[in-house]
Order: sequence, then structure tokens, then C-alpha cells
Amino acid sequence: NPMLGDKNGGLTLLDSSGVLLGISRNAKYHNQQVSLPPGGFLLLYSDALTECRNAANGEQFGQSAVMELVGKAATEHAPDPVQVIVKPFLEQVEQPLRDDLTLIWIGRR
Repeated sequence: NPMLGDKNGGLTLLDSSGVLLGISRNAKYHNQQVSLPPGGFLLLYSDALTECRNAANGEQFGQSAVMELVGKAATEHAPDPVQVIVKPFLEQVEQPLRDDLTLIWIGRR
């Protein structure tokens, strides 16, 4: 799910239901809008972020672990919040990654 965050560290998981992009020529999609508050951000990411296995216990990294890293990145106001997420993620998951990892952080000043 895409995440919408505010400057105080609040996180909201946005709706990602529906047919995956590119999976069907007959898929119909609906536009959705959300407001991006001043100081807020939108985080888009591939499923590798939640589905990679933790090296310590073999379990999926999971949505709650991702939200914890994203919350930390949001409250630190780091110049490169993606690195605040990716660095500890890569330190915790099995290597090499078996899936592509993509993160896009769109912030509003």
C-alpha cells in the first residue's frame, strides 16, 4: 500500500486494491485523490520491501516493520529519507535480494 505521511510522523496506508498494472489489457482503473499536506510525503514502494525475508528468523519483513522505518525517516527529517529506510532494511534481510526493490518518496515542503 502507498503510504501518506504528515510532518508529525502520522502514517496512513492508502488503498491499493484492484488489478495490478500491466496484468490485463481489459483492466479498468479508477482515479483516486488524496491531499498531500504541507510537510507531508507520499511513499510508493515495490513489494520487496514487505516480502523480503528477515535474515534472523526467516519471516517476511512485513508491513509493520516497514511502517516503523518510514516513521523514523519522517520524524528525523533526514535530507535523504529513502536511505533512512533502505540502509537498516538491507542490514536485516536475506542477501542477495530475490526481488527488485524500488522506493519513491515524494515530499511537500
